[in-house]
Amino acid sequence: MHSCPHSEQERDIEMARAVLPKGLEVGLIAEISELTKAEVRALA
Repeated sequence: MHSCPHSEQERDIEMARAVLPKGLEVGLIAEISELTKAEVRALA
């Protein structure tokens, strides 16, 4: 486990890469990252 300031974004990107194909991840990562941040804040 690496504690970095970009850990949240890296996790979102890794999740997106694991779920979405490399062709779509580039376009959807931005939207997913924003949605995940909003969801994390709502869950927190």
